Amino acid sequence: MSYDYSSEGKQLELPNPYRVQNQLLGLCSVLLIVGALFCLWKGRESWLENQAMTGLVPVVIGVGLLLAGLTAASAVASRLRFFFGRGRPASLSFITPNGISSVVREIPNGSEGTGVDAEHIKDMLKQGVLAYPEPQGPLNGLLYHWVPHLITAPMRLQELARTHFFNLGALLITLLSFGVAYGLVRQPNLRPWLSLIYFGFAAAYLFRPLLSNQAASLNVPSVVGLVAGALLGPVAIGLLGPALPSLDGLSLTTQTLVLLITGLIAAVLVVQAILHQVESPPRTQTSSVQRRLSINCPPNQLMDELDRQLQEQWTEKIPNRRYIRVEPQIPFDQTTGSFQGETMEETQPMPIKSSAAPSIQAALESSRHRWITALDLYATGLVVIALVLVLYFVVHFDGHLAAINNYRSAGTATILILVAVFCQRTAHELWGRFDFESVVQWVEVSGTYQTGKVGTGHNMLSSRLQTENQVTRVEAMTLRVWRARLESVAFGKDAPRQVTALFSTEAEAVALADHLCEFGRAQSVLLAPTSMEDHARLSALGQAEGVLAAASPAVPGGALPGASALHALTSEAMGTPGPAQTQTEAQEAGAFRFCSACGHKTAIQARFCSACGAALNT
Repeated sequence: MSYDYSSEGKQLELPNPYRVQNQLLGLCSVLLIVGALFCLWKGRESWLENQAMTGLVPVVIGVGLLLAGLTAASAVASRLRFFFGRGRPASLSFITPNGISSVVREIPNGSEGTGVDAEHIKDMLKQGVLAYPEPQGPLNGLLYHWVPHLITAPMRLQELARTHFFNLGALLITLLSFGVAYGLVRQPNLRPWLSLIYFGFAAAYLFRPLLSNQAASLNVPSVVGLVAGALLGPVAIGLLGPALPSLDGLSLTTQTLVLLITGLIAAVLVVQAILHQVESPPRTQTSSVQRRLSINCPPNQLMDELDRQLQEQWTEKIPNRRYIRVEPQIPFDQTTGSFQGETMEETQPMPIKSSAAPSIQAALESSRHRWITALDLYATGLVVIALVLVLYFVVHFDGHLAAINNYRSAGTATILILVAVFCQRTAHELWGRFDFESVVQWVEVSGTYQTGKVGTGHNMLSSRLQTENQVTRVEAMTLRVWRARLESVAFGKDAPRQVTALFSTEAEAVALADHLCEFGRAQSVLLAPTSMEDHARLSALGQAEGVLAAASPAVPGGALPGASALHALTSEAMGTPGPAQTQTEAQEAGAFRFCSACGHKTAIQARFCSACGAALNT
């Protein structure tokens, strides 16, 4: 993508939507880098004092913290400035009934055809509806019953809501199961085994999908297993207790509780942040105008005029996005036939104002951004706690690995940092929501045509201007105009853009249809010279005829007809007698004269014109 700068319009210069998250993430990166430098310094001293490889443990921790801090800093640096480049946002996308997302392809300017999946836009404009797939499953049924308006939310929001609501339920069930099972185990030496089992289950089936922003691998059999394990697990561990080896004080109870509780709180915040993005059901209204039109011009001229009208409506002088362009075909070798043409364009989507929070205080006051900010604050708090635990471990590190439990604080800090990463990643996607508005217009023409010839001018006199042209006659052509103002949303600059609302624009649709009808009826069927050069030459010919008429005594007081004038000019040039002969010579030669009123040729002795009845000059 390239960035286009224009000094005329500033609407595409959006405020940075990641400003709040950048501030908090920048604070985390500074803390992590400072903590990493402290760990590296302490690790250097520990290594020099102990002269053993175990002294490198603080160094390894310091390197890990430095990597995390620099990663956070690079993320902040890449989002300090926000540019909305050429071609953004993406074209419209639709969700088919089977849940598959399809993106409508654009037609390049100067090309013809129908964009892939453009039929979705036509169906949307015709029916005035937005289609959404029906949710499936018991948990989804509970979620959509709890939040009825979620069914009309953008599909990306619905996907996130379903995923994290499922994760929330899985973490809650696992935490309750672990609490019951831990309370039922009587032997203290067997509880480490129970903690180890639940920690492995939570890390493999719950936490790993949570970090990848996917639904937890928990289904009905897994829930049955958790419930049965909570009640029967302690009994089984009690029976196997004598045969189980001792874990020598290794206990993951704290880590298991931290994993489940912090993950549960994060899931609750994520679900709240997602549900507060859901708004009331949108409007779904479109405008449709139909006209019956008879014109004496090819229907392609209507399409050309439509192009001019659409270009005048370009937003910020940015060309429209063309999804359909089919020219009406009028073969020259056929005198009659049918035709059909259509075009569909969308104006440049413009961002809706006040969609980004400029500061933390403004974000906390906004219902849409309040819970996203809380999610980032929670992640920042987890990072601070994790850093405190790591520094406590490094300060009290004695250079030995004898006591495994001494590493509990380091393990707990690792879990907290991973949960913080999950919170910031989910918040980043929600911060990247952009709402746009645009206008889609679809015009369709269809009907039958006939071709013929139309001429004008006097066929008897060669001096009169005669024209003839081929005319395409269209009777009762159908002109349809569909128009709607769209509101769409995208989660990310390059993410698919989905329509969320339709608004009727009846007045604009009627005006466009009336303009096309007036343009078609105003087209002329007669061919006439229109250039300045044509006008100059015709004027010169008229002056020449006037001079000849004044010099001819045959028709006194009147202009010499065009044919006689040209003959006089030719005769004079060739040295032969012309129409300007004397009356006696003309009578002797059996000549004729012309009526001064209509120019009709009559006998020289006639007193009245046989064509118009006017009296002839004697």
